[in-house]
Amino acid sequence: MAVYRLPDEIVFPDPREAEPDGLLAIGGDYSTERMLLAYDNGIFPWFQYKGEIYWYATNPRMVVFPDKYRPNHGLRRFLKNCPYRLTINQNFEEVINQCAKTKRKEKGTWINQKYKKAFIELHKLGYAVSIEAWLGDELAGGLYGIIAGPGFTGESMFSLHPNASKVAFHQLVMLARHLNWRFIDAQQDTPHMQTLSGELIPFDEFYSMLTL
Repeated sequence: MAVYRLPDEIVFPDPREAEPDGLLAIGGDYSTERMLLAYDNGIFPWFQYKGEIYWYATNPRMVVFPDKYRPNHGLRRFLKNCPYRLTINQNFEEVINQCAKTKRKEKGTWINQKYKKAFIELHKLGYAVSIEAWLGDELAGGLYGIIAGPGFTGESMFSLHPNASKVAFHQLVMLARHLNWRFIDAQQDTPHMQTLSGELIPFDEFYSMLTL
């Protein structure tokens, strides 16, 4: 399969044609229209090289189904005496800034200035959401992502104190149940998401949920 070069027109190839590593297309921009089209089709920007955006549609896909979510024993115990105060959309910009600082296995981060500007605009328009966990007046952890079709795609999370990101994710699941989101898309298989009821499904199945 060939990697698609995006034209100026706001279009994407069929995400089911992505490379085995998930790479689908190169180029384009972070415009609101392009970002919404991408996430509504299971596509997300991941890293840049020489100024060009690399777009992915990973297969299989790691998702959490809100009705199947069960916090593990350790998290259940922590939640009984949780020290954090939880909020929604109270400090989106600081959440994304902290996520950009988080050290990862990959070198660098996909959360550059243009990406941040795009997500802050998506937040202002009501598409992007953040969950914050506070310890007193300190932002202890959190996460952010974007509403995608009948569900939510999580972009990144961070934790400056024990279990803060896990508690924020627990709050996200409660929000998902309240809003009847069908899934929380975690994009990639990670040990962290496995502890949060994440499961791998074929991309075709995930794409079908998005496009119903």
